[in-house]
Amino acid sequence: MAIDIAFALGVLVLLGARFPRSVLTFPRALAIVDDLGALVVIALFYMKALDGPLLLMALVWIGVLVLFNLVVVRRPWPYFVLELLLWATLLKSGVHATLAGVATAFGIGAPSPARFSRAKTPGN
Repeated sequence: MAIDIAFALGVLVLLGARFPRSVLTFPRALAIVDDLGALVVIALFYMKALDGPLLLMALVWIGVLVLFNLVVVRRPWPYFVLELLLWATLLKSGVHATLAGVATAFGIGAPSPARFSRAKTPGN
């Protein structure tokens, strides 16, 4: 995270009730975009010769991660195993392996609020 963004977040938090909590959203989003941009720069400039079949295999692993999210796999170990497979595949394919973490974060996602509302409660 950039130092200026961290400083701005710290000042806004210290000022507390003088600003609505929604004011914190922009610096947080900016920090996330800044970090993702740094990872893309690392991935592009530290890339080696690319291996096409391994890149396709990495796309398959990413697809499985998204599928796990769609069918609502809640246990962490399938994601952990797939992350290791994706990391190793990207590392051997020539792409910098830090992108495996970003791809996994996007692949896991977060459950939609609708999934929580359909959950059965003990009284139902």
